[in-house]
Amino acid sequence: MKKLAALVLILMMAAGHAFADLDLSGMSFDELLDLRNKVNQALMMSEEYQEVEVPAGVWKIGEELPAGHWTVAVRPKDYIQIYYCRELDETGMFESFDAPHQSYMLFGAESSFKDEGPEQIDIKMEAGWYFITTVPVIFKTFTGKPDLGFR
Repeated sequence: MKKLAALVLILMMAAGHAFADLDLSGMSFDELLDLRNKVNQALMMSEEYQEVEVPAGVWKIGEELPAGHWTVAVRPKDYIQIYYCRELDETGMFESFDAPHQSYMLFGAESSFKDEGPEQIDIKMEAGWYFITTVPVIFKTFTGKPDLGFR
């Protein structure tokens, strides 16, 4: 019965319906993990899910890249430092250190530095800020934090 309820939930969510009152308290931990994996797969199969390669460059959020919560990933053989900042320096090519800014190192699964850090990160990007990358990166619709594997 629990598996049937889980299947119905997945089908309803894939169709775009959300149910805040759904009671999952009767499901075991393993059943909940399995359900989460199926929901994530359904999210990635939905029409709203996007995965786009963004070329190297300086991009203004809200004009050239859409604002919102994104997962940013590096291609498998690349490693890169990316920047997210509110203002650019006088050249217009780099972040201004006089304004809020963040930088992230990403390491592809096939890069020579693959064990140095994450392959992807998630960023809530605000309109008017800038995103800077020197190699192409993959923007994906944010579907939640990655499973860290804790049991």
